[in-house]
Amino acid sequence: MPPKTARSNFVVLGIPFTFDNSATTGSGNLYIMSLKKIAATKLFDGYRFLNTSSVLIIEEDIVLDIVDSQDAGENIQYIDGIVCPGWVNTHCHLELSYLKNKIATGTGMVDFILAVMQNRETPEELILKAIVEAESEMIANGIVAVGDICNTAHTIAQKVQKNIAYTNFIEISGFVPATAANRFSDGNKIKEQFIRNGLNALIVPHAPYSVSKELMELIQHENNNISSMHYRESKEEKEFLYQHSGNFLRLYQTLGINIDAFLSGNRNENTMFPILKPSAAKQILVHNVYTELQDLQQHQVGLPDCYYCICLNANLYIGNGLPNIPLLQSSGSSICLGTDSLASNSQLSIAAEIKTIQQYFPEIPLETILQWATLNGAKALGMEQQYGSFEKGKSGKFAVLSHKDLQ
Repeated sequence: MPPKTARSNFVVLGIPFTFDNSATTGSGNLYIMSLKKIAATKLFDGYRFLNTSSVLIIEEDIVLDIVDSQDAGENIQYIDGIVCPGWVNTHCHLELSYLKNKIATGTGMVDFILAVMQNRETPEELILKAIVEAESEMIANGIVAVGDICNTAHTIAQKVQKNIAYTNFIEISGFVPATAANRFSDGNKIKEQFIRNGLNALIVPHAPYSVSKELMELIQHENNNISSMHYRESKEEKEFLYQHSGNFLRLYQTLGINIDAFLSGNRNENTMFPILKPSAAKQILVHNVYTELQDLQQHQVGLPDCYYCICLNANLYIGNGLPNIPLLQSSGSSICLGTDSLASNSQLSIAAEIKTIQQYFPEIPLETILQWATLNGAKALGMEQQYGSFEKGKSGKFAVLSHKDLQ
């Protein structure tokens, strides 16, 4: 056991931890320290659990080294829990934070979408206030990097503060071929606002059921290095794309959108797949509740650098079911984690996602899940040079899980 120093005891979000009261800044279960030597019940470096005698050394938010306690010298601080690199939230809709507790659970996909759209006319000051609060929640929950879906410019004012590292996906949709040029132009205008404010921005498609072939072709010309898309989130989606039936017909009817061009043709996800192959080097497919083996096999050929983002608490909230995570694992797929939005989740917490995975898939080792929550997410977002693992020169921000609450 490392020598003890002066410590204070805290419980944040049900997670007990200790730290040296005299030399720590920051709050919650995300730590930002000056020169510190950290030992823990377990230390996870982004790849694996390390030897229990390992000590993490960080200075001014940067990892200096990981050494054995015998070589670490004095003033080692011990944390009662699992210390991990700061979490990576690969899929979020920060701009929808104003919808927290506004949409009923268990509605199913179509009524959830309609509820989101019906609440669009919210005063801007409430939207901006909710964005600030939601980002603060993510920081308190140990999240350091986010893949954020943007349909508006509402999050720009907060993101220029640089509190979290964001990859901004400017999401566009439009299922009517004739609207493709206008929809793409609207998305590009939002992208330009992000760029003018010194923020990155990548135009991406919403989902196969909401993007026409013509619009997808325009998006492909962007030559993004990363793309993200909602994929196989619900049973209704699959029925619509393959059988031209199901509840999504009601969605488009309610919205007053004419989809005769789709219904009269032979378009489905199979015919769309060559179009869905973006020019981006990396593709993030989000949700995957109904992703099947044949899809994975097809992706291995067409999307060689593909990441499968799972958001279990959002799937449960909406009532879509859960992805077949063992299938994703057995195929060798790269898995990462997301929270989705506060419209579809009661919290923005990767720790909560980890606990839900353990609840429904107890056979999956914690070490594996932690890699999904850290290094895999960083790789998916192209941030692995700074986040996702404790390696010399990378971010020294770290999150803590209670080892008592997890396997």
